Amino acid sequence: MAARVRVHVVRVLLGVGATGAFVWLILRDVHIGEVGRALAGANLAFLPEIAAVYVVRFWLRALRWRVLVAHIKPVSVRDALPRVVLSQGANLVLPFQLGYGVMIQISARKFGMSRLHLLGAEAVERLMDGVTFAVFLGVTMAFLPIGAAFRGLTVFMLVGTALGVLLASEAARPASPLSPARNARLRRWGGARLAEGLGAVRRPRQLAGVSALSAAIWLTEAVLFWLTARAFGLHAEPLVFVFLVAAANVGAAIPIAQSGVGFLLLAQQALIAVRQDPELATAYAIGLQGVLSLPFLVLGPLAAWQMRLSLAELLPWERPSSSPESQPEAAPQAPGVR
Repeated sequence: MAARVRVHVVRVLLGVGATGAFVWLILRDVHIGEVGRALAGANLAFLPEIAAVYVVRFWLRALRWRVLVAHIKPVSVRDALPRVVLSQGANLVLPFQLGYGVMIQISARKFGMSRLHLLGAEAVERLMDGVTFAVFLGVTMAFLPIGAAFRGLTVFMLVGTALGVLLASEAARPASPLSPARNARLRRWGGARLAEGLGAVRRPRQLAGVSALSAAIWLTEAVLFWLTARAFGLHAEPLVFVFLVAAANVGAAIPIAQSGVGFLLLAQQALIAVRQDPELATAYAIGLQGVLSLPFLVLGPLAAWQMRLSLAELLPWERPSSSPESQPEAAPQAPGVR
């Protein structure tokens, strides 16, 4: 117990320290007064359009999650909707990417799925997001003066996601070349469940659906970014917002800091890289983070109520007393047997 408490304290301290460092990086070269004036001058007339796009993006995320877990268990879009709302809210708030772990344990309990199945499915979802960001960065790099740092990020994402797809496809192979004894050890550990969770990468139709929905989700996000820019009087060509979606969300995945701060930093730097005014870029990044985050003050509790969740179930260190993993994993059936 004491060791767990120490680990949590260290995580909190690291998260606070990294978040503070990112805030300093965001604000060190800007005039706070100019940023405040830009924020105060935002045009609220765009809020209805922003809200409409917000609804569409959640519906697309719920549809993608339904497709993603279709080979594990059928889930309706209606049931998936509160889950994706909570998932995005948790990822905005928690450092160390703990939001994903929280949603795996909640989804396992509420949908009756194995956590290892869900871990594999979550890995595929993150991988498809990474592929989408890599494509967005690759396309925009050809047309925008994004600078050496973002060109390096683009190359890293293109190579990294390609390797990730290959590794996930290999891990999801139904017929393992390993020895029977090692296969038995993997079954006891739950490796077969994890491979089944990754199974979407070896189902062409399912993978195509997840890929298409991932592209639609992030293009919708680019529309949201564009509408927010209009509210702040920031004018840029459409490709800038495609680039911004990819760069800022890569920043949100920085593991130590609270993800919203990583998003802010990369959003600000991405706009500065395409020659936007630093103060306006900072105000826009802060306003965009508000557009993405503030609705969760209402939507988060509603989603938790819809899923009948207690406060304890929303904590990142909560441990369920039982789960599908506690049951022994059955040996694989012969080919053709269902």
